[in-house]
Amino acid sequence: MLEAATKVWRIDHGLRFSFLAVLALGLVFVVAACGNSASDEITGATDLGVEASTQSVIAAEITTKSSVPNPSRKIGGDVGNLAPELGGINAWINGGPYTMDQLRGQVVLIDFWTYTCINCIRTYPFLKQWHSRYADDGLVIVGVHTPEFEFEKDYDNVLEATQLNALKWVVAQDNDSITWRRYNNRFWPAKYLIDKDGVVR
Repeated sequence: MLEAATKVWRIDHGLRFSFLAVLALGLVFVVAACGNSASDEITGATDLGVEASTQSVIAAEITTKSSVPNPSRKIGGDVGNLAPELGGINAWINGGPYTMDQLRGQVVLIDFWTYTCINCIRTYPFLKQWHSRYADDGLVIVGVHTPEFEFEKDYDNVLEATQLNALKWVVAQDNDSITWRRYNNRFWPAKYLIDKDGVVR
């Protein structure tokens, strides 16, 4: 009886091992097929991917001809919507004020940030590079400073942070989160690329 049970266990163990080996091999093929896909370029899985894909999108938007916007489009921060108006701005730094109508015909990058956010600070090198490379070609970066804490609402603090970090693009101070809500934004930093027709891409 013991000998028969051992024989069944060996056969069953062998089948389990074979099944697990086939399953593992299948997973390797699935992972390999999913690696380095177009979604990596869209989501920016790596810093290099973020930089390369964003630069190609910005360059493509700058060089495309403008067409008449579709008035039936929804307004909001979702892709495909008309970009909402910058509203409730308490102050402007480095230029402005701007409206989305005034910016029509240019590619606009809306950057929601706050000066104490470490992840916002980590995006400065990319924003500086894009500003220096593409501003002359029609890219307008608008930093929308929407504070998380009460002390971040102080204009002098925002101005000092802008100057200390050498941020050369326009900064709109959105202390009451009006523009933030219009874009249905939920986090810092957040970027919205808007084409020449005022459509969020």
